[in-house]
Amino acid sequence: MKDKKLIIKRYQGKLLGVEATRECKDFFVEDFLNIKKLVRFISDLYDHETAFTKTGFKFLEEYYGIDEIVKILKKEEPDFPYDIKMTAKDYLYSCAEYALDE
Repeated sequence: MKDKKLIIKRYQGKLLGVEATRECKDFFVEDFLNIKKLVRFISDLYDHETAFTKTGFKFLEEYYGIDEIVKILKKEEPDFPYDIKMTAKDYLYSCAEYALDE
């Protein structure tokens, strides 16, 4: 079983994602622990308004697991990934391919 406190501690203070439009905001562990913020961040990937860092995607894999993220998205944002012809899981992995270097 994952020790979530250790995962949080390991990623504390590291840049996990960025928002390039609204507020030019940086995202950290606290943001990705907030499900509403996390869902909005992931939804905004579609419009290229946000981007993961490589560290951010790794945090999601370790803390939640991609399958759990997909479950959260299906509940909170059932139309995700909108009109893209791939599963939410495949879309997330495709976004990870373009993740930013910290």
